[in-house]
Amino acid sequence: MLGASACISSASGGGNASATSFAELDPIVLRVPTLYGPGHYQTRALEEYGAAVEKASDGKVSFEFFYLDSLVEPADTTKALADGIVDVSLVVPGYTPSDFPIDVWTSDLAFQSSSRPVVGALQSTAAVLDWSFNQPEMLAEYDRLGLVPLLPRFTGHVSYNLLCTKPVTSLREARGMRGRVGGPNWAKEIEALGMTSVSLAGGEIYEGFQRGIIDCYVGSGPDMVATGLWDVGKHYTELGLSGWSSGGLMVGKTTWERLPLIVRQVLFDQSTVYLESWHRGWIEGMREFVVQGQKRGVQFHEPDESMRGALEKFHQRVLGTAQRRAPEGVSAPGEFLDAYSAAHDRWLGIVTGELGYEPRGTTWAEWARGGDTEIDLGPWIERIRERILAPHRPQ
Repeated sequence: MLGASACISSASGGGNASATSFAELDPIVLRVPTLYGPGHYQTRALEEYGAAVEKASDGKVSFEFFYLDSLVEPADTTKALADGIVDVSLVVPGYTPSDFPIDVWTSDLAFQSSSRPVVGALQSTAAVLDWSFNQPEMLAEYDRLGLVPLLPRFTGHVSYNLLCTKPVTSLREARGMRGRVGGPNWAKEIEALGMTSVSLAGGEIYEGFQRGIIDCYVGSGPDMVATGLWDVGKHYTELGLSGWSSGGLMVGKTTWERLPLIVRQVLFDQSTVYLESWHRGWIEGMREFVVQGQKRGVQFHEPDESMRGALEKFHQRVLGTAQRRAPEGVSAPGEFLDAYSAAHDRWLGIVTGELGYEPRGTTWAEWARGGDTEIDLGPWIERIRERILAPHRPQ
């Protein structure tokens, strides 16, 4: 580990610190781990981001990718960034929740976006990003851990849903079903429906599904494709459980302080490439899940009123108790939470009113079957660049 750190220090060393043009720079190679292997849409997002940084820096700044856990385990990424072992990475606070009390607290609120396909995803990411940039206490949480956020938080999955071995569309059908969840907020949600939450490591989910250890998987369509779970579970219910909005694109402070301003600006400016690629890949993944899933025998269901009502009642209870559950680092939790909701309201108006995103269908299944052509994310990205990122550009 010490050797790796020394190597990075040399590659992005002090001789570049005062450079004001890329012509003055020695080549800089930044170490970037990925959660997945080549070909996965999240990996592509990092690769496209790296290519954009290299082009914008006239070839002087490049990324060296380490796939899966070939450099660090995902749970060790935060410390590796702080120590300079890793330079740029997606950070997932859920892997080390004790380090991110504010982030984890607000993860329980990831159900406030629209349920409409595409619209909800664009609304939620812009809202969470806008809100997080303007929360000094959340930014202080990252700073304390040695992280510099390029994108403090965005929504990677706008909502999670159920993939089960038999139909689950009512409270009666849900009762007693065992569902694998990825965190405590989803566990509480499905338990409110009468289900039993089960924790399984990622590598154990497929076999657990096959063997009947779990009856359902709680996640998003693209993950169900990537893990092959759609070959086991053939009943998908678009329920609108909380999404995953706890993750950000970060640079280690150790690395950041060695980089000249022009490199910091390039890394910041091109982060929109990462954001656009991620969402393009996720939306394409949802279309693939529906279209190819039908060919594989997956049946798509909607929950009945009893199931919707129980989930809505639970979400209202979460909102009602959120303020008193705030961690110590939040001085005015009411204002903190109000700002979160207001950002979602504001960006729904921007996405639908100002930008005119109106995909067909009220569910992802209807939208994918409707044959919409590829969604142009350019106007959305440009609005994020203007209204959210520009005021925070490194100076």
